[in-house]
Amino acid sequence: MATRPWVSLPLAVIILMIAGCNSGSTFNVQNPPSPVTTGVTIAFQSMPPQTVAVGFTINFTAVVSNDPNNYGVDWSLVCPSSVGAGNCGTLSTTHTASGSPTTYTPPLVLSSGSLSGITVEAFATANHAQNVFSPLSVSTFDSSLPAGNYVLQAQGSQGGTPYQFAAVVTLDGQGNVTAGEQTLNSVQNFQSATDNIIPAGSNYFIGNDGRGTITLNDTDFGTEVFSFVLLNNGSENPKALISQTGIDNTGAVSRGTLNLQSSTAAPTGSYAFVSKGNASQLGLTLPIALGGIFNIDSNNNVSGLSDEFFGLELAESGAPLCTIPPCTVSVPDSFGQVIFTLTPGYGFHNHAVTVQMTGYIVDSSHIVMIETDFAVNPIPFGLTGGLAIAQTAGSANNFASSSLSGPYVFDLTGTDLSPNNSQFSPTTFTSVGVFTSDGNVNLSNGFTDTFLLFDTHQNAQSGQQGAQISAGFDGTFAVDSTGRATLSFTNISPPVNPAYTPSLIFYLTDNQNPAQALVLAEGPANYRSVATGVASPQSSGISVLSGEFGMSLTQVGPSGENDATGQMTANSANNPALSGLADSFLSPPPPIDPNVSDHSFTGSFTSPQTDGTFTGSFANATPGFPFDLGNYPNYFSVDYYPIDQDHGVFIETDLVNSVPPVNPPNPSGQVSIGRYFVRVPLCSGCP
Repeated sequence: MATRPWVSLPLAVIILMIAGCNSGSTFNVQNPPSPVTTGVTIAFQSMPPQTVAVGFTINFTAVVSNDPNNYGVDWSLVCPSSVGAGNCGTLSTTHTASGSPTTYTPPLVLSSGSLSGITVEAFATANHAQNVFSPLSVSTFDSSLPAGNYVLQAQGSQGGTPYQFAAVVTLDGQGNVTAGEQTLNSVQNFQSATDNIIPAGSNYFIGNDGRGTITLNDTDFGTEVFSFVLLNNGSENPKALISQTGIDNTGAVSRGTLNLQSSTAAPTGSYAFVSKGNASQLGLTLPIALGGIFNIDSNNNVSGLSDEFFGLELAESGAPLCTIPPCTVSVPDSFGQVIFTLTPGYGFHNHAVTVQMTGYIVDSSHIVMIETDFAVNPIPFGLTGGLAIAQTAGSANNFASSSLSGPYVFDLTGTDLSPNNSQFSPTTFTSVGVFTSDGNVNLSNGFTDTFLLFDTHQNAQSGQQGAQISAGFDGTFAVDSTGRATLSFTNISPPVNPAYTPSLIFYLTDNQNPAQALVLAEGPANYRSVATGVASPQSSGISVLSGEFGMSLTQVGPSGENDATGQMTANSANNPALSGLADSFLSPPPPIDPNVSDHSFTGSFTSPQTDGTFTGSFANATPGFPFDLGNYPNYFSVDYYPIDQDHGVFIETDLVNSVPPVNPPNPSGQVSIGRYFVRVPLCSGCP
């Protein structure tokens, strides 16, 4: 039997033969060796910030290298022992893919000025021995709403009757209201009260988009809650627009401003003022609007003149504010509160009544005013609220026709006195206008949008509620030495039937340079109304609306009043050109945070016309307020009146006339008016 000869070869020879055969041969192929690796590594995509403020968020992103299975990143949040685990904020997720972010959200409230010692850790899921970490501390609101005293003022409606609010509050920069005092007028109960703010239960919150809430606790009225949108973190006022949106126990809705208080020095010199609300005479409670000029001498004595539109008549015209001296103003308290005691000849019979106005000083030129007659009158004359603006040095009694010159924008709110307005609900009259004064006696290039919610003189057809004047006008004016200017409209075009001939009184604040003025207004016989407002010089060269803005809005319809604040972005290149978030009629989540109750909206606008005005619209992007009252469930039309590139007024324009036109008409049956101001986002990349 034959045998294979190689079997008997020495082992060394066999090994050499195998090695030679493997060269270029596929016979006896072996598995390749394991690949050589450099090891898994992890790093932050970019170094994250090491501080964040309450109300803001930070994204953390890590990238894992040499991870063939793409296991990703595990995240961990380590809290300092002083606060305990789970009390230093949250991460949106504890695992991400490589290159995908997790979001850190700080706690809503800090118990001290800052919180340090937090660590955010990122681990390579494939190998936890490979990790990176970032130290983190949380700061308070100081960078956006610095600690200090702030003046709040708001007016609105409570149960269909006027409501006024004014306060000075101390914010600590940490979300706490540590002190303050306030005055609240409730015409519903014909009640006025001034009391201290209780720190316990008083606080504020700011989201990273500049919207927030402020909660005030007081002994007489319990809790008031205001939404706000922050405009800037500098020294410019208003610092924020505020609205009371029905989530507190007052039953009130209102809107106004929050201003940084820069002075509590005693006021001196001459001031223009306006105030509106309700007054009681001979058992009747009727809407009233007041205005005038007062002067404070070195002994704190007050003198001056006043106009009064009370109910359906001009009760006083340029009459003395002080018919029974002395009339005085008190020394400011620590919050800048001053008390004016006046004796004007107000009411049906123009007899002297004692009127007390409580003022909260904002700065050397502005005082928030609120009437508090209950302190000096067993039967108070009225409950009103308004504003006083100082006349510039050297202006008192030196005004002339040239003091009112150039283009102006004015806006007015008040009460439609139609009998159909059975409760005389406030803000049922809205009016905005623009005109140019020649500095002599003439007004030209005027245009106004004016609306009365209940008046039916203009529209006799059945079911047609309200009156609407959208027309051009010319006019004349006269200025006396005190800065009191009377304006008359002429040449209304297109003609209005019945004729619209309002009485407007401007109280000027500078005798040489065009400056802001306060306005008192009364409607003619067929459009009875009383109102107050502001007139501002209009800048030239206004271009298309563009940028980041804060806005506030008041709407009134048959179902009542709705007030809102919000932030919006305008860019004509976008579709839609305008978008934003607003807060109105919030539900109170715990804690009260407006980001939980966003009402997103969109809008449109055209380019400015020669007088600076332009048309536009607002529309709800999600169901809910503030843009779905009336017969249009989703949108309404507006006219914009820019004052300059940074702020202006808008007014709803479809009370009577449908937009777009339809036949038969389908009017909205509501009036709306608002303001917008440029705002500075709170951080790079913040909305």
